[in-house]
Amino acid sequence: MIEKLFHSRWLYLTYIGLVLIVYRLTFSSFALSMQGWGYLLGEVVALAAAIMLIGLNKNNRQQLLALPPKQPYRQVTGRQLGQWFMILLLLQFLFDPAMFGFLSRGYAKLGPAFAEEVHTFFALPSLSDYSGLVITVIVAPIFEEILFRGVFLNVLTRYTDGFAVVASSIAFGIAHGNLIQGTFAFFCGILFGCAYLQYGLKVTIPLHMFMNGVLGTLADVAFVQLGLPNNTIAVVLGATFIIAAILWLVIRWLPRVRWSTNNWVTLGWLVISPTWII
Repeated sequence: MIEKLFHSRWLYLTYIGLVLIVYRLTFSSFALSMQGWGYLLGEVVALAAAIMLIGLNKNNRQQLLALPPKQPYRQVTGRQLGQWFMILLLLQFLFDPAMFGFLSRGYAKLGPAFAEEVHTFFALPSLSDYSGLVITVIVAPIFEEILFRGVFLNVLTRYTDGFAVVASSIAFGIAHGNLIQGTFAFFCGILFGCAYLQYGLKVTIPLHMFMNGVLGTLADVAFVQLGLPNNTIAVVLGATFIIAAILWLVIRWLPRVRWSTNNWVTLGWLVISPTWII
């Protein structure tokens, strides 16, 4: 019985959930006092913990080694880059307060505490904050993609690609530590996960850097300086863009994503895994 439990998918998912706890505790302990160094330390500790905990289960490690080799990664086309850009821009319009942030603005209406949370967790560094820019645009995308796609998603593909993308995106959202930014990160994780399956980290890392640097920092500055979030015409145009982008996304992109059969049993084990709940 103990041996069966030790090699179960429930305990395996618990290992992975434990990495999220280590990740958040590291941030809580060091990030505020050490600032940038605390962020870097949190990424390094979480990555090391993920590799160590996943490797603890010998049975799972042997099964991973026995998996069939992945198909060769595809070449990126200009059309695919355009699709990714449109999807990321759509997510920024939905969540980022500086770019209208329809969903986050509604969330902020729940009260002052929620409004402060939205402001705090979407306050990316200014162009004069060089250390903050390095962390946001370079360090975070590299470590987060290695951890959540290169490690989490990669080992969870044994339970089907669809489950791996969703579970790693949930982990990516949880790691951000708050509801509104976590939801935004979850949807970004879905996009990055689908891109990873077809193109690997060589694409998801630059894509993540582009989102944080161009859409999350430069575009924010431009929108705020132009006063676009408070412009009625711009809001109407933004809403029109979002509706069109959603229709385009459903019709053109989602059917092309490579999904294998969903594993609902494993998803159930994930939901009741204690470290994911914690």
